[in-house]
Amino acid sequence: MDIELSKRELIDFYGAMKEIDDKENNKKRMTYALMINEDRLESEVKALLECAKPSSEYKLYDSKSMQIIRDYAEKDDDGNPIVNDENGTVLIKRDVFEEWKNKTLELDKEYSEVIDKRKKEVEEYNSMLDEEIIIDTIQISMDDFPDYISKTMMRYLKPLIKQDE
Repeated sequence: MDIELSKRELIDFYGAMKEIDDKENNKKRMTYALMINEDRLESEVKALLECAKPSSEYKLYDSKSMQIIRDYAEKDDDGNPIVNDENGTVLIKRDVFEEWKNKTLELDKEYSEVIDKRKKEVEEYNSMLDEEIIIDTIQISMDDFPDYISKTMMRYLKPLIKQDE
């Protein structure tokens, strides 16, 4: 059956199918529907995910940025950077904060074109994910779903459900 959904929803749908596919106790119809739908959608999803990958130049910038953070970070007893639990940022030593800030600004300036290009790529990618597409899915009855599916998982798997129920 043809279903319209956004490319973002397609990625979520595909991910949910892959996740539930790894579970045991799927009924035969569920397993069959997952197999066919995954096969039909795999190339489209892989292409979408490939578009999200950063350029080699941006990866180099990111690597250098992370190294600066590691160099100036507060460290735990094992020498690992300490991460702020509230917001997930790495804590920078107070006595070298200005030096870290200047190094970061220098790097950002050196890679400003790469950063701007990446920001534009991310904006375009997010815009593309909102585009609607039509996919052909095999749908199954709610009775064919295992009992253990969470509400969140069910929301992602909605394109699998026959709507006449």
